[in-house]
Amino acid sequence: MKTINKDETSGNPFPPEISLKRPHPNSWSSTEGYYHDRTRTNAAAQRLGRAIDVHRGQQALDIGFGSNLVVAHALRALGMETYGLDPLGQEGARPCAAPIPPRMRGKREGIPVYQGCVEEILHDDSELRDMRFDLLAFWGSWTTGGNNYAIGGGLRRERVLRERPDIAKALLHREDARGAEEALSAAVAASEQGIMRDLSTLLNPGGGILVVSSRYAFHGAGFTASQLPMEKRGYLHLGHLFDGIGAEKLLLFGLSKTAVAAKLSGQPRLSGVGRALCDDATLFSLLEEGELAYSQEAVDAISTMDVPLGRIDALYARF
Repeated sequence: MKTINKDETSGNPFPPEISLKRPHPNSWSSTEGYYHDRTRTNAAAQRLGRAIDVHRGQQALDIGFGSNLVVAHALRALGMETYGLDPLGQEGARPCAAPIPPRMRGKREGIPVYQGCVEEILHDDSELRDMRFDLLAFWGSWTTGGNNYAIGGGLRRERVLRERPDIAKALLHREDARGAEEALSAAVAASEQGIMRDLSTLLNPGGGILVVSSRYAFHGAGFTASQLPMEKRGYLHLGHLFDGIGAEKLLLFGLSKTAVAAKLSGQPRLSGVGRALCDDATLFSLLEEGELAYSQEAVDAISTMDVPLGRIDALYARF
């Protein structure tokens, strides 16, 4: 897999800033994200679309669009034919109690939308299983610092625990807690890989999967500066996952390690964050409480990627 890194000097379309604010941890606007700012979200989506070279007439699916279709509209402005998929289907709806296959629910703002869960996209009853796309986009919906119902009607951890009652029981009763957590981590990783592998089968030749930080989503439910190492670990692991399912090219957009170090200098409370963002060995030695563990095999593989970015804003895997 060929890896290309885009930092603040070479084509990253996102702001080269790191918010040092300390807002309420549960706030939707927990970072410098585009909180309820359609103009900035739309502009960023168009800039990134051009950076990954989308073309007029291609088809895109906005996965986990939530309460708005800003990204779908931005891609449509670039000439793409766009669709939306979300478990809620429409604003104000309640999350699905169980995963359901995607079904057409009409149009919103002129864009065809489907209600259903991405894990069930290849289900026999899925109305998306026979469609083919050039771009599958998770714009802030793959992982987030706020609410996320794009994956299986809830977060992946909870989804996996519903499927693996043996692990849920072991965690509940604290039976071999370390072994149960390791089993959960492996099951979540397998679930993520399965989702992405299924999605890759819906791509036209040369199509790709885009994952963007929720810091730049409409709700801006991203990660605070102190949580950036956790976000980075997840994105590096995702890059490793894309390699494992046959991606030909991986583009990573972010902020260089040099820029990160400079922006966090003089911030004593974030000195550990700076070290973690600039050194992979430190990065994977500082898992937060409740964070899923990474296998040594995955960490070793990620280290060989030698990514020079301190902060990752988006990944695009082309197949």
